[in-house]
Amino acid sequence: MDTKTPERITDTIRNTIHEGVDRARDATESPRERLTEDYAALRSHFFKLRDDLTRLISTSFTAGKDGAEAVGEVAGEKASYAYDNAKNYAQDVRDSGQNAVDQVTDKIRANPATSALVAFGLGYIASRLFRNR
Repeated sequence: MDTKTPERITDTIRNTIHEGVDRARDATESPRERLTEDYAALRSHFFKLRDDLTRLISTSFTAGKDGAEAVGEVAGEKASYAYDNAKNYAQDVRDSGQNAVDQVTDKIRANPATSALVAFGLGYIASRLFRNR
């Protein structure tokens, strides 16, 4: 038979209390440690998310800038093409007008008397039309 002496009982109680205290400490430290670990993980994920968003925004701005530059280049090319066409068309009209003036001048030089009579007749008709008004 195992007889328990008072010292042994005291040791058993002391050990039991220490075990309870240790379990209580473990119970309170374990959630604290988990909370600390969760906080660290959350913080790490937050900073990664921030970096990812910064990179995404930077990439978007770069793509937007590149797209705007490409649109600007195309618009510039189209504007230059339109300007060149308008300039060429104006030159063609100017040349056509000059050719018409040259042809009339040649006809007047070839037939000066007839040209003077035609001019006189047109002037007389025009004066009659505008006089009645």
